[in-house]
Amino acid sequence: MLLMCILIVIISFELFLYGFRYTCLWILAQNSSANYALKVADTIRLSFPTVQQALRTEVQRPELDRLHQSLDHDCQVLTKPLNQAGGSYTLDASPAAPGRTARRRAYLSVVLGGSGQWR
Repeated sequence: MLLMCILIVIISFELFLYGFRYTCLWILAQNSSANYALKVADTIRLSFPTVQQALRTEVQRPELDRLHQSLDHDCQVLTKPLNQAGGSYTLDASPAAPGRTARRRAYLSVVLGGSGQWR
């Protein structure tokens, strides 16, 4: 009798873990990172979704300069809290700042979805 109770408890616990795991996976699948990123960008008024959309269409040269300024503003908005937290984060592409160009490229790669459209 005791063996049967232990077996039922073990099986119940395994079924609980199985259900819990797949419920968590289902919840995570519902909250896709792209949708979440767009919600966050809208909340803190970032312009990279607009830049992405503009780059998917044909853009004239003066428009590219405005888009670049928008992305620079996004960089400042995103790095300001990091700097206030005690870091020294910058995405300046000046030759006097080695490694910063790589960070800028990484930022643009993330913003533009790794499409390489900014090159």
